[in-house]
Amino acid sequence: MNFITRNLKSSVLKAVSKNGLELANASEKLKDDKQVVTFAIRQNVQACKYMSDRLANDERFIYSLAKENIEVLSNLHNETATKVLQRLRDESKYNVVDESKVFNDKMVIDSIEKVKWALNFTSGAVVLDRATDKLKDDIEAVLICVRDKGHALYYASSRLQDTREVVMEAVKQDGLSLMSASDRLKDDDEIVKTAISNYGYALRFASARLRNERDMVHLACKIEPWAIMYASAEIRNDVNFVYDLAQYNKLILTKVPKRVAERVTKRLIRNGLWRVDKVALEENLDEEINIEQ
Repeated sequence: MNFITRNLKSSVLKAVSKNGLELANASEKLKDDKQVVTFAIRQNVQACKYMSDRLANDERFIYSLAKENIEVLSNLHNETATKVLQRLRDESKYNVVDESKVFNDKMVIDSIEKVKWALNFTSGAVVLDRATDKLKDDIEAVLICVRDKGHALYYASSRLQDTREVVMEAVKQDGLSLMSASDRLKDDDEIVKTAISNYGYALRFASARLRNERDMVHLACKIEPWAIMYASAEIRNDVNFVYDLAQYNKLILTKVPKRVAERVTKRLIRNGLWRVDKVALEENLDEEINIEQ
């Protein structure tokens, strides 16, 4: 298409009617012409990428195109496309939108726009898994994904797994994502406390130092009593500490050494905190164990 024809609407209309991608060669003025753009997209939906920014963000225009061919939306990945998609979803309560034509699960996610767009269809973890290495090391992209699904931290670069802001956002969303944090941040009191506040079993992934911190273990066990199995050996063998925890939930006793469980059980019974049949007690517990008061 030469200088004259690329500026002549009739010539451009003829060209895009045969090959929609010819829109790329049209003048900027005609890339902003609704009729020309509509003809091009009808011939080849991928011509969307060549329309002007003004039209790409014109919600009414994009809606009209998407009503005719919903695949238009898969070539935009912008906020307008997201709004139009939601509008179509709202209007299609009884006629389900064929979203397989909108989101290609093999899409290479290589931009922030595509990250945001893909989140309309799948989780942040899946999005970051399919993202390019460059995006996996992009703090904006990773933050978007971990705020949607904390587990997305698993797919972030090692640099961002060691970035406090990113890890904190991940464990706020899903405490279990602590497993993907760097060793340095697994030893961060605030991060670990946030993680186990959301998911008691996250204690498993804390540093050895924090698994030996009684306040941290106490918090984890109040949420998930069996989290005691991830505490340090020193704590699990501390009769007094286990006794304090067992007053909240006796399931704790199934995950500590038998010797400790027996001593704590006898103390609970003696203090009237656990009533059992006296004969059963004599059969199951070692009466020679000294009870600490």
